[in-house]
Amino acid sequence: MDAAGYGVPQHRRRAIGIAYRDPVTVRLPEATHTGLPVRAWDALCDLEEEEMPPATGQWARLLPSIPEGGNYLYLTARGEGAEPFGWRTRYWSFLLKLARDRASWTLPASPGPSTGPFHWDNRPLSVREQMRLQTFPDDWVIDQPFRVGRRLVGNATPPVPRRRALSGDVAQPAGASPALVRAARVLLVAPQALREFSGRWPQAFLSCVSQRFVGWSILGSQAGLPPVASRIASGIPGGFSTVISACWRNGLC
Repeated sequence: MDAAGYGVPQHRRRAIGIAYRDPVTVRLPEATHTGLPVRAWDALCDLEEEEMPPATGQWARLLPSIPEGGNYLYLTARGEGAEPFGWRTRYWSFLLKLARDRASWTLPASPGPSTGPFHWDNRPLSVREQMRLQTFPDDWVIDQPFRVGRRLVGNATPPVPRRRALSGDVAQPAGASPALVRAARVLLVAPQALREFSGRWPQAFLSCVSQRFVGWSILGSQAGLPPVASRIASGIPGGFSTVISACWRNGLC
C-alpha cells in the first residue's frame, strides 16, 4: 500500500498483513488518489516556519545546484551539472530534493546530513513540515529537540490511510467478528487519548496501558470489566483514563 494513493502527500509504501483463523473474504480499501497524488506544495505552501533547520555536512553546498525533484545523479556524467560523483555510486536519497508538483518521497527517521528529501529551499524539512507530509493534524505538538521530533515523525504511520483502512469508512472484511472490528477502531482512538496523559505518566507505563486498552476492547465483558470494556469498545477516549487507574491500582503495568 502506497500512502500517496490515499491522499497523503508522500510516497510511503508499506506491506500490511491481515491474518484470520478462519477463511474470510478480505476487501482491501481502494486507492482514492491513483495518478493524482496530493503534491508536496499543497501540504506546505501555507506553512510559515520561524526557525528553519540549516543544511549541514560536507555536501550541503551542492544542494542549490540540484533542481527540484533531483538528487546526486544530476551531478554525474549522465546528469547536467558538475561531476563530483560517479553514476549510481550513492543511495537514491543522497541530496534528494522535493519537487513542488509531486508527492514527497518517504520521510526517513534518522537521516544523515546528506539524506533527503530536502526542502526545495535547499534545507532540511522542519518537524512541522514533516508532520504535514504525514497528514498529522496541525494541533498536534511534538515538544522535543529537532532530531528526536524528526525520528518520531519518520517512524510514524500517516493517519489518513490507516483511518480509511481500519474505520467504518470502508466495508469490513466479510466474517470479521464485531470484537475485532471494534478493536481496530480503538487503535484510531488510543493515540489521541494517550496524548492527553503523556505529560503525567511514564511513557513505558502508558505503552503497556495502551496494549491493555486494545486487549480489553477485544475481550469485552469477558475481561470482568463490563463498564470499562463497553466504553472502550464504543471508541470513547474517556474510557482510557479508567484503564490507566485500573492498571496502576492493580499493578498490571
